Amino acid sequence: MVATLSHKKLAVAVRSKDRTSIELELQIWTASKYRSKFYRVKHSKKMGRLNAAYCIADNIYLPNNTVKCYGIDSGEGDRDFRWEDIGGQSLEELMALQKLDLKDILRIAIAIVKIFTKIHQIPIIHKNIKPGNIIANLSTGKLKLCDFSIASRVTVESAKLGDSKDMIGTISYMSPEQTGRTNRLVDRRSDYYSLGVTCYELLTGKLPFGTPNDLETIGCHLAEHPTPPHQIDPTIPEVVSSIVMKLLEKNTEDRYQSPAGLIFDLQTCLSQLEKNGKIDCFRTGKRDKGRLLVLPQKLYGREQELDMLEAAFDRARRGNKEVIMISGASGNGKSAIARTVRKHALKAGGYFISGKFEKLKPNIPYIGFSQAFVEMIDQILTESPEKIAAWRKKNLARRRRTRSGNC
Repeated sequence: MVATLSHKKLAVAVRSKDRTSIELELQIWTASKYRSKFYRVKHSKKMGRLNAAYCIADNIYLPNNTVKCYGIDSGEGDRDFRWEDIGGQSLEELMALQKLDLKDILRIAIAIVKIFTKIHQIPIIHKNIKPGNIIANLSTGKLKLCDFSIASRVTVESAKLGDSKDMIGTISYMSPEQTGRTNRLVDRRSDYYSLGVTCYELLTGKLPFGTPNDLETIGCHLAEHPTPPHQIDPTIPEVVSSIVMKLLEKNTEDRYQSPAGLIFDLQTCLSQLEKNGKIDCFRTGKRDKGRLLVLPQKLYGREQELDMLEAAFDRARRGNKEVIMISGASGNGKSAIARTVRKHALKAGGYFISGKFEKLKPNIPYIGFSQAFVEMIDQILTESPEKIAAWRKKNLARRRRTRSGNC
């Protein structure tokens, strides 16, 4: 091997001497660790994801868009994945070496969206779009997408709530719905959000949310709006900034709905920049019309009720005791209205829990309260060990006071 390209916990990526392929050498755990059930299960899950990446990439290989997988070589103590070497570098490596020109960034964004056009038609949701998974050769103009280890061959899917440490994907580039904390389905527009984070980083040199831990980053994805790129770097055209901010919208309905609309806006920017040396402002999204019928998950016509809920939540945060009763016929959106409080709770560092008294389960007492407290425990268990310990200490103290009759 001529060079080590990257070194991660699971594997080492190295380039072959003839520069025709790249091998991902998977490292097996040491014997003492591998005897542990925890490490054995953890390793098998990662191996499963890499096997899935090979199967998907091998089956959907697009010569001009995805990196070709040549196969898997098994040996004692390790497994090697081999894939095509286009002679380029990941965008992550390129950003570390140089600041990319705006023209190059626009060309890269256009090329990525064209890849989306093809993989989303298959249909495949990549779910891990980031600079490290985009391989570019600026001298030849080649750009390809790799790492389909968590991709899904579906049009939509639901994301499950889980521990941030075990969450599948890269949290810094993850869409709000992919976190499993929004009760929204994950579809192709999740990849658009991740592209927005990638473009934001290419333009400004930093992530939209530079928080110190994963849980804070998740909270920012759900409730915070990043500073527009043109306000960080005044040399970035405002219209380019607005395209990125549209990709970073929290609601999928507010993002770009079609690759054609996004490509039109990006190509307009690139054409103006090449012709005039600058980009004039124009209304983005003019050509953005989705070809698929997707039922919106956004609430419409409930602004008054949502404002009342938000005001009640703010009063409760200040120490008031609040009870809001929402009434209405079955199926008219009572639960959807109540769930809008979730983003406010997460932004404030709190928890949102819910339970339902089901008409078909009348014999289970207090089922709604039971569901709510189970959900709260599940959320607490996704926290850091320090926070879990604090909750344990608090609950034990409360139980002691209860037993002594002081509470």
